[in-house]
Amino acid sequence: MNKDLVRDVEKLKKDLSKFHDDIGATLSDVGSYSHEKVLHTCDKLKNTISEFEGIAADKCGRANEALHEKGEMLVHESRDAISKRPLTTVVAAFAAGLLTAYLLKRK
Repeated sequence: MNKDLVRDVEKLKKDLSKFHDDIGATLSDVGSYSHEKVLHTCDKLKNTISEFEGIAADKCGRANEALHEKGEMLVHESRDAISKRPLTTVVAAFAAGLLTAYLLKRK
């Protein structure tokens, strides 16, 4: 799942870069366009923006689902570890609390 997420993010970066280049090229040529060509270009940009928003929303949704699944898996694994060794978990939590208190007291 992580490889898919990285691949999707890279694709999204490429799409964003292409979109940026297209806008730059369009804005540099706007002065020489006729009114109809400007309207056509504006419609084309609106369509591109809509497509990009759809792709971005889809990729963000997939990333959110992947993170949610990973979080649930980690919570389940931590509960299993706590149930297998409750005393060790309590000692580790107490030690972490002492260390945190010591570090915060120094400041």
